[in-house]
Amino acid sequence: MNKQALVQLLAAAVADPRIAALMQESPEAAAQLAGISLTDDDKGAAQAINAPALQAVSDFSAKLNAVLDQQQQQTGSRGLDALAAILDQQQQQGGRAKL
Repeated sequence: MNKQALVQLLAAAVADPRIAALMQESPEAAAQLAGISLTDDDKGAAQAINAPALQAVSDFSAKLNAVLDQQQQQTGSRGLDALAAILDQQQQQGGRAKL
């Protein structure tokens, strides 16, 4: 059994809800979608994985990533808004902005 292939498959399933969903139907197809080759022993071990629990982890991971992305975008836009305000203030005062 190739433990590395199974770890890669689990990581791919956590990162991609489509792969996690496919694990419930066909771990072999999920591995193929992830670009991972499984031996016959690997296929048997993959069948034993609790696919609904894996799907739940994958869904949670996707939601967490969405929240983190949103926070990063908001932080970035606040930084740009602050920079624009500084530049506007400096322009109104007739001076140069010091960054």
